[in-house]
Amino acid sequence: MNVPSHATGPLPWPQWAYVPGKPGAVDADSETLGLAKAMVPSAFRGYVPARHPALRYGLALNDRGYFWEAQEVLEAVWAAAPQGGRERILLRACIHIANANLRLRMQRARSAARLFGDARSCAR
Repeated sequence: MNVPSHATGPLPWPQWAYVPGKPGAVDADSETLGLAKAMVPSAFRGYVPARHPALRYGLALNDRGYFWEAQEVLEAVWAAAPQGGRERILLRACIHIANANLRLRMQRARSAARLFGDARSCAR
């Protein structure tokens, strides 16, 4: 997946993948994430466009192993999605998957399994 564009060109990838609780970990690259979050409107009207740059970026972050960052961007899109819309269900599942992937990286398999189950339940 290509990096979506924003006002000044393609969005950069974060400089590092943040892992909470990791000894000696540096805080998340909030400057880079802020660029993606700034593209999210306060509310989407009617639906969330599948080609919206913040949505595509959030999904691409997960694909590239930036799990915490993916969750942050996707949560911003979810918060702006229409209440009761199908997109909120799909976004919630994607957020659970990113969080589960992060838990796997943190070697918390049981927590990851629960979150994968939660993602699966969203689709039902």
